[in-house]
Amino acid sequence: MGIGTYAAIYFIIWWISLFLVLPFSGKSQAEEGEVVLGTTKSAPANLKVLRIVIMNSIVASVFFICFFLLVEVVGITYEDFTGLFPKF
Repeated sequence: MGIGTYAAIYFIIWWISLFLVLPFSGKSQAEEGEVVLGTTKSAPANLKVLRIVIMNSIVASVFFICFFLLVEVVGITYEDFTGLFPKF
């Protein structure tokens, strides 16, 4: 695979892992005890976007390194998985 393919795969892994990182990123306004007028209680309090991006990049990099090692070192390909599923 080329570097463009790996960049696209990393981008996809990054977006998917964002949904893994977001629930652990902070507390809601209700948990903090300071609900701003006009917002819901479940709105985030003190949202730290840079921290979320950095943590997500670390998680995505770990998943991508595992993927890269499986493809390049072990040699797993798409054809290895085609026999696992029934053909319709």
